[in-house]
Amino acid sequence: MLVTLIGIALAGNVPSKVFPGLAIEYLHVGYLFMITLILLAGVGLKGVAMMWKMKKTGFYMYIASKTLIYFLPVLVIGSSHLTYPALIITSIMITFYGIIFTNPRRNLKKSDS
Repeated sequence: MLVTLIGIALAGNVPSKVFPGLAIEYLHVGYLFMITLILLAGVGLKGVAMMWKMKKTGFYMYIASKTLIYFLPVLVIGSSHLTYPALIITSIMITFYGIIFTNPRRNLKKSDS
């Protein structure tokens, strides 16, 4: 969505009915902010791909990117941009991923094959 918003903004008029107010506020902060969010999302996606291969480094990349994605708007724009439901869901997912990586049975499955 952010990439589409950047493209439309470069072309000219941004229709406010198509994009939520939050995305338009991100646009007003600047392109560097939006590009940073896109890059952080890419780092998170890379972390998920590494977690799929059961690499702990991917877990830490995912945690770092998600933390920065949620708190960067708060630092740059203000505290009104902290979305608690998304933060809670992400915290639950990080907790479950952490449990998977600390599970001793995961090591047993690798040694059996």
